[in-house]
Amino acid sequence: MAEWKKIITSGSHAELAGVTGSKGFHGSGTDLTFSDTAMVTGDALVFVDADGGTKKDNISDVVTLLAGDGIQNSSNKFAIDVDVMAGVGLTADNTNEELDVSSAQTGIQTIYNTGLIIGRAEDDTTINFTADDTIVLDAGSTAALTATTAGISVTTTGSISRVESTQISSSNVLSTTLTATSASINTIGAFTLGGKLTAGTIEIEGSNFDINGGTIDGITSLTAGGNLDIGTHDFRARNLTADALAAGKVLFTGTAGLLSVDSNFSFASDTLTAKSGSFDAISSENISGSLRGDADINVLNVVGTGSAGYLTAVEISGSFRGDGSNLSGVGFQIDELSNTLTAVAQDDLLVVADVDDSNEEKKITFSNFEDQIFSNINAASSDIAIVAGGAITLANNSVGNDEMADDAIGNAELKQNEDITLQALTTTNNLSVGGNAIITGDLTVNGETTVVSSSNLEVRDRFILLNSGSNAGDGGIIVQHGNTGSGSAFAYDVSVNRWGFPKSGSTGKTEHTVSPEAYVSAVVTDDNEAEFRKNGNIRVQSGEIFIFVE
Repeated sequence: MAEWKKIITSGSHAELAGVTGSKGFHGSGTDLTFSDTAMVTGDALVFVDADGGTKKDNISDVVTLLAGDGIQNSSNKFAIDVDVMAGVGLTADNTNEELDVSSAQTGIQTIYNTGLIIGRAEDDTTINFTADDTIVLDAGSTAALTATTAGISVTTTGSISRVESTQISSSNVLSTTLTATSASINTIGAFTLGGKLTAGTIEIEGSNFDINGGTIDGITSLTAGGNLDIGTHDFRARNLTADALAAGKVLFTGTAGLLSVDSNFSFASDTLTAKSGSFDAISSENISGSLRGDADINVLNVVGTGSAGYLTAVEISGSFRGDGSNLSGVGFQIDELSNTLTAVAQDDLLVVADVDDSNEEKKITFSNFEDQIFSNINAASSDIAIVAGGAITLANNSVGNDEMADDAIGNAELKQNEDITLQALTTTNNLSVGGNAIITGDLTVNGETTVVSSSNLEVRDRFILLNSGSNAGDGGIIVQHGNTGSGSAFAYDVSVNRWGFPKSGSTGKTEHTVSPEAYVSAVVTDDNEAEFRKNGNIRVQSGEIFIFVE
C-alpha cells in the first residue's frame, strides 16, 4: 500500500508494534510517560544495583534502610526519635513525640546566633542582637537605646534626667534638639552645628570671627569699621554707590584695578564727549556714524550707509571695503598686478566693462563667460551643440558619407572607444569580433546550433529556460564523456514529472526523450501536494521524518 513510512532517528517519537531489547535500554528516559497514581505502602521503587542491574524494592525496606541516629521508621514513614535527641536541658516527650526545654535551665550557658532577639513579645520590649557589635533596646518595636563600641545613644524623643558629668565634652550630639533644663554649660569646645541655632539675642565677641561657608540671610544693614576685603571672589549688587566718584564720568581702571574717572571724557544721554586733543591716533578700527572735531586720524575705515561727510588735508590710500557702487575715478593697471595665474578655474572672476551700463566695471565667473561663448557657437550652427561645461553633441545625421572621406574612420579611430554607440548595423558578410563584445540589448540566434567554445561559461541570469520551443517533451543537461556527442544526463521526465538520471553515457545530444533509471528525492514539509507522493520522496514534519513507499 502506498503510504508515508516513518524513519526512526535520534529524538523521534517511535510508532512501533513491538520492541525487543536483548541488550537492555540506555538513555536518560526524560521523555518516558507514566500514568499519575498515588503511591501506597505496598508499592515498590525501581533502582539500579551495584552491578548495573535494574531491580525493585518496597517502600518500607527503603525507609528502614535510610533511618539512622535520631530518625526512625514509624509505620513506613520517617519520624524523629526524641529519646536519642534528648540531653542536657532538653526532655523527651514521648506522648507528643517532641523535645521540651527544661524549666530549671542550668545546662545552657552560651547562645550564639546572628539573628538573636530576646523579649516579651514580637512588638513589645525586646533586646536585639542582629547587628554586628550592636545591642538595640526596643520599646514597642521602636529603638529606644543603642549601645555600640563607640558608646550609648538615646534614639527616641524625650530627655535624659541626669548627666553625672558637670561638663559635656563630646563634639557631636546625635539629636535634632538638645534641651538643657535648669543647667549651666560653662564651656563648649569645638563643635559642629548641623542644624539651626535659634536664640533671642546672640552676641559673639572676639578679635577674629570666620564664616567659612553657607548663606547669611535677612541682614538689612552691614557696616564695616574699615576696608572690606573679599579676596579674589566676585561681588554682586543691584545698585552700587561710590561717594568719591562724580556723576556723568567714564570709569577707568588704574593701578591694582583701582576705579577712577578721567576729566577728558564725559557721558550724557547717548553722547560721549571727548575734549580736544584726547586722541593721539585711531588705527585699525571701524567707526560708524559721525566723527566730529579736529582729531588726527592715521587710518580710517568708514562702514555703513550714508555719507561720510568730508575729509580735508588728508591723503587716503590703501584698500576700500564695500561694493564700490558709489566710487568714481578709480582704475587699475593689469600689467602692474603682482599676482599671476597659470590656469583659470570655473569659479574664478573676470572683470568686464558693461556696454549697456556706460562701461561700468562688472565681474563674471569664468564658467559663465565660456558658457556665453558656447551659446554663440550654438546659435551659428544647428549641426553641433555645446552644453554648459563644454560637452559637444552632434545632431542626428549631421555626419554622413559626404562629410567623411573614404577610409576616414578605420580601426585606429574606433579602437577601444567605449563611448561610440551604433544605432543600427547591417552586414551581409560574416561578423568577426577579435576582442570582447558587450551587448546591452537582447541577443537572438535563429540558426540550428549555437556553439560556445569558451573554457568556462559564466551566466549571471538567475534562471535558465530550456525546451522553450515546445510545451511537451523531456529536457535536461548532458555532460559529455565516453563517445563524442553523448554522456551522462540530469533530465526531467515529463511522463512522471520527476528529475532523474538515465544510464551513464546513454544520452546523446540529439535525444528528445529520456528514460531515467534513478530519480531525485524531493523533500517536502507537508502532505498537501499529491505530485510529491512518489517513491523515495522525504517528508519532514513536526520534528519527524517520513519516506514515501509505493
